[in-house]
Order: sequence, then structure tokens, then C-alpha cells
Amino acid sequence: MKFKWVKRALTFTMAFSMLMSDVAVGPLQVYAAAEKLNLETEEVPENKTPAEDNKAEETPVEDNKTEKTPTEDTKTEEAPSEEEKKEESETPSEEEKKEESETPSEEEKKEESETPSEEEKKEESETPSEEEKKEESETPSEEEKKEESETPSEEEKKEESETPSEEEKKEESETPSEEEKKEESETPSEEEKKEESETPSEEEKKEESETPSEEEKKEESETPSEEEKKEESETPSEEEKKEESETPSEEEKKEESETPSEEEKKEESETPSEEEKKEESETPSEEEKKEESETPSEKEKKEESETPSEEEKKEGVETPSEEEIKKEETTLPEENQEQIVEEIPPEEVQPIQLEEEEEAEDDGEPLENSWRYQNGVLVVDDWEAPTLNSYDKAWQKVDGYYRNSEGSRIKKATKRGIDVSYHNGTINWKKVKDEVDFVIIRCGYGKSSSGKRNGNMDDKWEENVKACEKYGIPYGVYFYSYAKSESQAEREAEYTLKFLKGHNPSYPVYYDMEDDALLNSTDGSSLGARARAYVNTVKDGGYKVGVYASTSWWKNRLTASTFDKWPKWVAQYKSGITKPEYDGDYEMWQATSSGHINGISGNVSISFLMNGANNSDEGNELRQDPVSGNWYVYKNDRINTGYNGLIEYNKIWWYVKDGKVEFDYTGLAAKPSGELFYVKNGQLSTDYNGLYQYKGVWYYVVKGKVDASYTGLVYHTDKKWYYVKNGKVDSNANCLVYHTDKNWYYVKNGTIAWSYTGLVKHTDNNYYYVQNGKINWGYSGMVQYDKNMKYYVAGGKADLSKNGLNYINGIWYYFTNGACSAQTSCLTYYNGTWYYVKNGAIDWSVKGLVPHVDGNWYYVENSQINWNYTGLAQGIYGGWFYVQNGKYYTGYTGLVYYLGVWYYVENGNLNWNYNGLVYYLGEWYYLKNGVIDWSVSALVPHVDGNWYYVDHAKINWSFEGIAKGIYGGQFYAKNGMYNTGYNGLYYYNDIWYYLNGGTVAADYSGLVYHTDGNWYYVKKGVINWSITALVPHSDGNWYYVDHAKIKWNYTGLAEGIYGGWFYVRNGRYDTSYTGLVTYKNVRYYVKNGNMNYEFTGLITDSDGSRYYIQNGCITGKYMGLVKHTDGKLYYVKNSKVDTTYNAVEKYSDGKYYNIKNGKNDGKAAAVVSSGKFSNSLNWQVLDCNTLVISGKGKMEDFDSPSDTPWYGSRKKIVTLFVEDGVTKVGKYAFADCMNLEKKHIADSVVYVDGTAFEGCSKLK
Repeated sequence: MKFKWVKRALTFTMAFSMLMSDVAVGPLQVYAAAEKLNLETEEVPENKTPAEDNKAEETPVEDNKTEKTPTEDTKTEEAPSEEEKKEESETPSEEEKKEESETPSEEEKKEESETPSEEEKKEESETPSEEEKKEESETPSEEEKKEESETPSEEEKKEESETPSEEEKKEESETPSEEEKKEESETPSEEEKKEESETPSEEEKKEESETPSEEEKKEESETPSEEEKKEESETPSEEEKKEESETPSEEEKKEESETPSEEEKKEESETPSEEEKKEESETPSEEEKKEESETPSEKEKKEESETPSEEEKKEGVETPSEEEIKKEETTLPEENQEQIVEEIPPEEVQPIQLEEEEEAEDDGEPLENSWRYQNGVLVVDDWEAPTLNSYDKAWQKVDGYYRNSEGSRIKKATKRGIDVSYHNGTINWKKVKDEVDFVIIRCGYGKSSSGKRNGNMDDKWEENVKACEKYGIPYGVYFYSYAKSESQAEREAEYTLKFLKGHNPSYPVYYDMEDDALLNSTDGSSLGARARAYVNTVKDGGYKVGVYASTSWWKNRLTASTFDKWPKWVAQYKSGITKPEYDGDYEMWQATSSGHINGISGNVSISFLMNGANNSDEGNELRQDPVSGNWYVYKNDRINTGYNGLIEYNKIWWYVKDGKVEFDYTGLAAKPSGELFYVKNGQLSTDYNGLYQYKGVWYYVVKGKVDASYTGLVYHTDKKWYYVKNGKVDSNANCLVYHTDKNWYYVKNGTIAWSYTGLVKHTDNNYYYVQNGKINWGYSGMVQYDKNMKYYVAGGKADLSKNGLNYINGIWYYFTNGACSAQTSCLTYYNGTWYYVKNGAIDWSVKGLVPHVDGNWYYVENSQINWNYTGLAQGIYGGWFYVQNGKYYTGYTGLVYYLGVWYYVENGNLNWNYNGLVYYLGEWYYLKNGVIDWSVSALVPHVDGNWYYVDHAKINWSFEGIAKGIYGGQFYAKNGMYNTGYNGLYYYNDIWYYLNGGTVAADYSGLVYHTDGNWYYVKKGVINWSITALVPHSDGNWYYVDHAKIKWNYTGLAEGIYGGWFYVRNGRYDTSYTGLVTYKNVRYYVKNGNMNYEFTGLITDSDGSRYYIQNGCITGKYMGLVKHTDGKLYYVKNSKVDTTYNAVEKYSDGKYYNIKNGKNDGKAAAVVSSGKFSNSLNWQVLDCNTLVISGKGKMEDFDSPSDTPWYGSRKKIVTLFVEDGVTKVGKYAFADCMNLEKKHIADSVVYVDGTAFEGCSKLK
């Protein structure tokens, strides 16, 4: 019977597919996919199996029992029941014929009558009244309640079994039973009853059952049921003809109404299951459907007053409602719900960050200009212009050799790689890893366009290097240089090391020398010197280094011998060549910029690792050195030290390193074709079989050769099983792998994970239960997949057909396609009550507003809708809302009292942002942030444009005075309302305020005239009685206020309000005055009314006396010479010129002046005689009878007064100056100077001989 059903299903697939052209996956594809997954057809090899290595896994765990289900004894039968067979037959049953007849049955008539039966009344007692129906019109229909119910009824439990009971068979018939009539309390038709009843119809049961029925299988396999075939086939069946006849029967009228019947809905939908249809529809009740039909019944007519008109009904049928559109947009058809699954589970991509924060880039990357770039655009010089890849396998390996664009062999190419930068965009590295052997990644480039720095990270560097490390792709690095000096090259190297921190490339770090900027040296350094500066710095950092350039540059510019020390990466794109046209040694050839690699959109540059320093394939031969006995590879009669790999000699392949045969070498080595072979003691050996490590990668070797075609499990000597892909151990593999022992094993990071137990997603998009590394086909039960998802596993495989509520271990779980998602939260209906499912299960602690698929929100307590509740409620996702009779009500705007607080609700939402007045029960209240704030006493704005004074949140109509504004500022209010008509000073609460248009002018500081005839100084809108100062006025003058009031009788100095001192006459700043003014016993110099702090000099007072002013005032302490503006010097004593003073004084210019009667005309004393003595001292006799001794050091001792140099002038000397620097006065120094009266000896003199002043009788 099973195969008969498959045959029938396939027969109708083509017709179904033609009708449903938008279905993504056809049933044949599903069937073919099912046939393809045949896990029992492969042969079991005789070699060792993973199961032998882990015997404990071969026995299924006996404790894995199936979850508790509503049906206690659920039997599984592959063949459909007799009743199902009847339904599957193409000829409708007698019962179907009866229902399709034109004359409805007595039972139908009875059910369609306006007066419900006793049973219906009984049923209606459990359903809401008409008024409740109106209020709950947005509440899910019975149909929705059924689907989302959390606790299935006993009948549903029966229905979930695969073999329907006799009672179910009856319910499957199109003529409803008495029990169904009870459930259809609203007297809908039989079909409507089935859909509205709390006990779902047989068709629904099949769809909701955990083990799908035959009808479900048809729907899920996208092969329509017999009824669907009839209605959707291009040639209508007899039943369709009846339904499409011009004069429909009563029953047909119901079915042919513009609101299609349930069967029609199934047929016209994208073939989702009944359960999907319910969820996707607006969930109208069957009664509503009747009201929308073109030929309403009596009951429909009765309800038309509450339902749309016929025209509206038609529009409602022809044009889906907004809810339907929403549901159709958010619910994909079952066919389109496939997911793209990779072998390796997706990992969360974490942002890569440098350990040190990068400084901001200056102006972005400068535009490259080189042999292949022009202003940042990839171009190529004519001499090496690329051609389009005419050969369809260009740059790929064919018959063991890589090929160029014309199909010619690139003989020495051993590995293929690419170089990438941000120019290549976002790369799918998982695809790329199978395409290349290595990658060279640009980590950065040189200076910015403004030249402020010498290192900028490539925008894709961290993303690319992390991906290569993740997928185990060998990689190197290159840095694009703009260095014009050695120092810039060193800084570029430092940035490279910074970018490389934490990374370990297996290929070199290449210095990219191609930009034209390199040709303009700023320090005279050569290209070689700059390359050396970069390379040595990076090399000292512990990295291998190399240099990249074009063939032209290698031939013509990078010719210094220093470049021969480093590996060379040569670029040349010339058509037809199989190696670059360069005779020097090199390791790598960049052959094209127009390559194509799976995983990279657009072109990409492809390079080849070439075998040998001078990679010419011709002329290499193996010879023995007659002296040493060693074997070498010769080329052009010289040992080719650049040759590495296998070379054939006398039909034997030998291992060569640096041109010499290494007989001690055992390991893997490459032939010129690039293929790897096992070498033992320097010679290719076919004896080795198994895994072997080479350059950090494990290869699978069969008879001495790496088997690049093998993919599967391999047992290694370390007693582990490894997953080999294309001949290499794939250490990144995380997937299920089928082995020849007919078992599936879970491979994690390339090896069988024997310790793993859990679910694994396979490439067929299903989940399988792995126990101790192997699929356990005997396990059934709930299994956690990840932190959000659980699956029900049946026979080792997730049962993706499991849907709805299922009771497991005391908890009601909600399933969708076999998955119980912790992210699923919704309302579901059961036994007359709506329950809330939170995170995949009924959560009895939930209290608050929750959303429903009908677009409404409902209030639940203990996870059940409370239809009696009216008030505020918190939403499950936050926010507060107004609830009326258990349902979020958007029609209310006003105040709501909740838990001792008054809240403002606007259109059903608690408006936390509302600030303003609200009228309630004859009073106006102020709300702040959506709540009445009784602490607020201030002026607040209203929508009428006025401001009102609220006293503790309530308007005080009797208030007059100064009030603070709710948003700041102070204002004048009268009769509780802001009064803009007041201007001037206003006294309130012991403070005088200055009002301008009713507002305290807080930004005003200045004089204000009051009605008492006085002027007052206002500071920031308030009279400040502490102010005593000179203040400005709008008339341009400054006035003196004493304690904020102008003092007209004041004359003298006054400090300005903004600083400085000024002269005031009769209360007003006087700029005409210049002279001395006494203030607090100190005399100050005033010029043009301003006290001049910067003035220092002589001033003549009104009494004729001259005073010395220092920094604007007379200190009374100064003594000394002062030069006046007339050029004369005056002697000042106690800051006043002393006209009685007569003496010689030294001035600041170092000269001596003879002061007579307190002044000198500015003429310095002249030198009469002078000389040097005591080695470092000087003497001078001035014409003012003065002797001056100067210099540094000790004065000598004289044997007698006559030995002194100035002895001849001794009688004229009246005044003596010994200046600073002289430390000793010697014997008889000034003896016999009989007219000496004054002496001035500096403090530097520490010793004066006792005979120094003998005979100086006039000395005081």
C-alpha cells in the first residue's frame, strides 16, 4: 500500500507543480533526496573500523526512552488505515457523495437553523455572549485556540496517533457527528464545525499528530491529497463539476461562497498544512465565514447588523486583510523553510581588535601609481599587458601541471596561491580554502596622502588573517611601500610588526616595491638601502622576509646585490609565458591579475610557488661529484643550489635539498608536478601507507603517494581516527562522516569526537543524535541542541514533523517542525482558556501584557488571560499599557490610578514622556514624565499657549507673585496665570526683581530707575545690595553705586564692577581728570580718569613738589637717582625729590653723576686719570673729585702711601667708591687722602687693612 501511495503521489506531482509554480522544492526533489540518503547500501570493508575502536558505542543506550505524549499507546504503522485508504481513493466515499449532493441533510438543516439545539446551547454556555464576541473580535478564533492550546485534550491525544480510532474515522467523514454538533455552538455548517470545535477534525488531527498521517505525508511531501488533486488538476473531477455548476446546491453554496471552505483553502494555499493555514489566516471564526458568503443563511442575515455588508464581504474575501498579509509575509510556506546548512556549524564572528588602539588615519589610503596601478585603478604596462583567459582551465592544475591562459604547462609551479587586500572585498574563506595552497595578505600600506604617518592597516587585514588562521590556510604577508627615505622604510617596518603582533605566517613577509613614489628619494638613499632598512627590521622581529616587484623593476631598478639575499616574488602578466622573463633567482611568480577563485567576487591575482631559485625546467641533471662522492643537481655545468624536491635518475626518484641529494632524509617531497610522495633514506618509497605530516599538514599516503582523491576516515598510529579530505587531514572539519562499517561518526576538528554526545546537524538539514561519537539510531527523547533549541529525537533522528504542544516530564513544550525553541513565546488556546508560552514552554509565573498573532495584546496572570482585569499592566517586553476586560485598549486617553500613583495614558499607552496639564474631575493637574508629581510648584505650559501656576501639581488660581518656571527662569503670575504685562522692579519675598514683560530678566545687569526717583543696580535680574562700584549705564556713562544705589555726592577713586580703578566726580566717572588722588591714605596717579597702574616716573604736584610714582602710586620708600622726561637726573628720597641733596651718585647706566641741589643736568662725571693695578683691578679719578676702584679680586698691599697709583691725586679725592667684585682693600691704599669725606665700599669686600685710611682726617 505504501508504494501504491508513492506512485499515486508522484502521478499528481507534475499537475500540482504546474499549478503551484512558486513552490521552491518539488515533491520529486524531496522524494529523490530521500532515496539518495540510503545509509545501508555501502559495503563494509574488512579493515579496522571506528566502531572497533569504541565498542561501547555499538550498543544503543537502553535508558533512552521516548518522551511522554498525550497518547499512552501510540502505534506506528507504515500502511494507512482502512479509513485513510478510503480517503486516498480517487472515487469519493458514499458519505462524501452524500455531502456533495445538492440537498443538505436534515442534520445540516438543523444546524443551520437560527435556533440552536440543546447541545449547542450547552456548548454556548462555555463560549462568550454576543457582547463578549464583539469585545473579543480581535481575540483569536476557536480555530486559533485549538492550534495554540497548551494542553491537548484526550480527543487530540487520540488524534495524534497514526492509526485513527473508529471515532476518528467517523469524524473524518464529511457529515459531522452529534459530538461535533455540540462543539459547533454557533451553528455553523458541518465543515465549519470541524474547524471551530475545540476537538479538532480528523484532518486537523492528522496534521497535528506527532507522527504524520497519510494525508499529512501528502501535504508535507508537496504531493496534494486526492481532494486537492481533484480541485487543482486541470481537468476537474466529477465533484468539481458539481461544485462549479451554475446552480449550486445549498451545501455547494456554502462551499462556493467567496469565503472558501476549509478544503478549498487547503487547495488554494501554497499547500501548507491545516495548522499552517490556521496560523497564517486572520483566524476568522466559521460564523464570520458564513457572514462573508454571498448567500447568507438565516442566522447570517440576523448577524449582518454586526458584520460587513455583502459588498464588504466580497472585498474582504477578494482582498486579504492586514492580518492575513502580515501572517503571509512572516510565515513562509513549508516548502520554503529550508535552511542552508554547512558541514561546519557557524561560529560567531568576533570583531578583531589590535592590542594597541590605532591612531586615526589622516586622509585614507593614497592612490597607487605603479606599473600595474594608475591612480588606484588596476592597469598594466603595454610591455606586459594581460590577455583574457582563452583557456577555460587557465591557472588550474590539469594532468598534474598548472596551466597558463593558453593551456601551456607551468612546469615548475608546485603550489598555487593568491594575494588579497581590501580591494577584493569580503571573501568567503570557507570556499577559498579548498581552492588555493597559500595566501599572501596585504597587512597595510605606507604613508597617508598628507604624509603624517608611515603605516596604515589594510581595512580587511584582520578579517582576512583571522579567517586564514581559522581555516588552516598557509599565508604570508605583504606591505605596500611609499617610503622615500630609509627612516620612512624603517617606520613602515615597525608598523608591519605592529600589525603582525600575535600572528605567525608560514610564508615570508614581502616588501612591495612597485609604487612610483619610491623613485623620488628625499634623503638620497637607494632602493636597496630602503629595502634593507625595512627587511632587517622585520627580520629582527622574527619573521621571514622577501621582496615583491615586477620583472621590469627586477631587471632595471632592483639590480643591487643586496636583493639577492632575500626571496624574490616576481610579477609578470605577459600572455603565453610559463615563467617570468627574468634570469635571476626567485621563489614565486605572480602570473595574472585576472584569476577567478570560488569565494571571491571579481578578479584576483594568482601566484605560483616555483621549484628552484632559477626556475628553468631545462638543463637540470643529477651527477656525482668525483671528489666528495656526493650527488648534485647540475644546470649549465654548475650546481643548482636552488633546486629542492624530487628528481629522477635511472628511473628512481631522489630527494634533493639545495641542489644536493640528501640520503638521510625521510619524509614527504614534491615532484616537479607538485605531487607529494613518501621518501625513505633519500629515495622515493612505495612501502608507506597511512598518515604522514609534512610542513605542519597531515597527508594520507597510499603506496608512497599522497592520495589527493581520497575523502573519508583514516586510522592513525596514535589510535585516533582522522577525517581526510582530498588527501589532507581537515583539522577544521566538524561534520558527520559515513564510514565503510555502515556507521556515521561525528568528526570534530578533524578527528572522531568519541567523547561527544548530543545533536549534530547534517548536510541534509536534519539533526542526528550522536552518542560517544557515533549516531545512536536507537535513541528517542528530548535533546538540547544549543542554548536556544531542543529537538525531539525519534530513532536517532530529529522528528521535524513534530508540532504543537507536547507534555514531557511535567512540562508542556511547544514544538515547530520538531524544534522547541527557547525564543518562541506566544499565546495558545486550550479547553476554553488562553495560555502563554514563554521560551518554548508554558510559564506559570508570567504576569503582564503579551502579544498574539491576531495583532492584539492580552493581559495574563499566571500565564492565563484574565478577562476581568481593567487597569494598567506592564508589557512582557516592557512599557505600561491600559487594559480593559483583559485586552489592551487603545481607545482610552486620560488619568489612571494604579498602586497609589496617578498615570497619564494616551491611546492606551502610558506616556512617560508627557509633561503638561490634564483636566480631571473639575481640576487641572500637572504631570511630569507621565505621572502626577505632587512636589511640583511652578509655572507650567499648556497647549492653549498660556502658562499656569501649579501649587503641588494643582493649578492655584489665587496666586500672585514671582514663580519659577518648570523649565527654569522666574516669572510674574497673577491669578494663577503668567502675566506678560508687568515691567519694572517688583518686590516679592524680601527680594526686588526686575521684570521685563512679566519675566525676571536674569540675563540683565545694569541700572534701573524706580518709581521712588532713585537708580538701582540690578545684577542678573535682582537688586544686589552688596554692590559698591562703578557700573555702566545704557547712556554710555559709568555711575558710582553705593550698596546698589547711585551715590551722587561721591568724589574720589572707585573700583569698576568689571575691575580697574577710576576717578569719580559727583557720582559719575570723570575722564577729564589727570593727577594725584588720595584714597585710603595712599596717593595714586590718575590719567584721564583712569588709575594708571603701569606708570612709573616723576610727577609734579599742585604744590610744585615732584614725586616719584611707582606702578601708579607713591610708595614713600624709594631712594636714589631718577631720570625724568626732561633728561635730567633727580635724587629722590622717600619718593620725593630732595632739593637739598649734594653728592656724587652712581646711576643705573654705570656712570657717576655729581648731584647738586637734588639734580644733575644729565652730564656724567669725566675721567681725569685711570689705570690698572693688582693684576685685575682698575682705578679712575673723576672730575668730580671722586676715586673709583673696580674689577674682581684682591687689592695688593702697598709698602707706603706713595706707592699707590692715584697718589698724585690724593689731595683732590673727596669721595671714594669701591665697587662690587673687589674682595680686599690693601695696606696704605687710601692713606694720606686728607680731603676724603665719603666712602662707599661694596659688600663684596671682606677685608680692609687697618692702614688703608691713615691720614684721612675728614673721613666721616
